Amino acid sequence: MRSNNKLDEYFSTLSEKIILIRHDVDNIFLMYNGSLKSKIKKALNYLYLALPLNLNVRHIIPHYLENVQLSIELERMYNARATYFFRVVTAPTNETLEELKKHRHEIAYHADRDYSYSTFYSDLKLLEKIVKSKIYGYSKHGFSPIRSGAPWDEGKIIEFGVKAKLKYLAQGEGHPEWKYPKRVSGLWVLATIEP
Repeated sequence: MRSNNKLDEYFSTLSEKIILIRHDVDNIFLMYNGSLKSKIKKALNYLYLALPLNLNVRHIIPHYLENVQLSIELERMYNARATYFFRVVTAPTNETLEELKKHRHEIAYHADRDYSYSTFYSDLKLLEKIVKSKIYGYSKHGFSPIRSGAPWDEGKIIEFGVKAKLKYLAQGEGHPEWKYPKRVSGLWVLATIEP
């Protein structure tokens, strides 16, 4: 985040260092090693994304959410908490959901179908139903081969969050013309910095 005097003052009063960790749950397999098995997993992942959202059969795919499980275990070892931004199509299984809640991780919305408010809001509500809890934050997904989001439009993205009564938008860096952090009608707009 860019410097902000009030935030700087607040963080300087804390006795421990704070590192905010976020995970965008997208491609969910350890698939980037180039092997034939990895390529098949990646193809199956994208084929799954083409299924209707209400057809939730993801749990039958072997090693679903493998990266998420590894992240939860690593963060448990360091007593760290994170925010996991899920798309509806990458929603956690009940087992993973229990682990996330047990270790007090936050579940947030990774908005990928944001070409209209109605799809944005219906996906948000569906994700809340799946995770059985209120969601307070969101990030905008980029473009994917199957479910492309709308083009980056700061005003529209913020408007959707305000209208849905969300508390914050955690947006990745890469939009230097956007001013961070800022508050718009009760919605905090924050930038996350990738290492």
